[in-house]
Amino acid sequence: MNLERIMLIVAGLMGLGAFFLPHLHFEQSFLGVQLVETTFTGYNFVLGWLDYFDLYQSEAGSRVIEVLTRLWENATEMKAKAQIAGILFVLAAPLIYALYSLGYLIRGLIGKSFKRGIWFNLLFLPAAWGLLYWISQDYSTQILGREVGLQLNFFNMAGIGYWLAFAAVFVAGFSLLFEKKKSA
Repeated sequence: MNLERIMLIVAGLMGLGAFFLPHLHFEQSFLGVQLVETTFTGYNFVLGWLDYFDLYQSEAGSRVIEVLTRLWENATEMKAKAQIAGILFVLAAPLIYALYSLGYLIRGLIGKSFKRGIWFNLLFLPAAWGLLYWISQDYSTQILGREVGLQLNFFNMAGIGYWLAFAAVFVAGFSLLFEKKKSA
């Protein structure tokens, strides 16, 4: 087995493992007092949607899906609906990374080369940061020089699951350096 295949298999396993690790960590506090703490994984996201559609009963993740559906139903402005859709995109990232990782694993096992994922990786990070920054600016205010309200910072919220999936895409892309050139 050549190094390219090994790297693709390792990247696939890293990304699939990241699906079960904390992707985002929500910690809401008010004036230094912690009110809510939630850890979000891709596995919880899938179980939450299965519970929402009554396909599988699970408490994991259903709280996040309940909040998002309630927010969507109560949103009247298009801007609020766009923000909720953006949050769904950020929350769906573990699933997208898992699909990329499954592709890396399969390609590594059958001996194919790396194909895609780098652009998603490079565009998702600033998009997620910008979206959460935009939302937090709309729902927080400055009181006596201190920011009060919803404070969302992607770099503070991203967990080991996100960073492992992020690294898996680059490991898979790095495998191209060891690609065997086919002679004509």
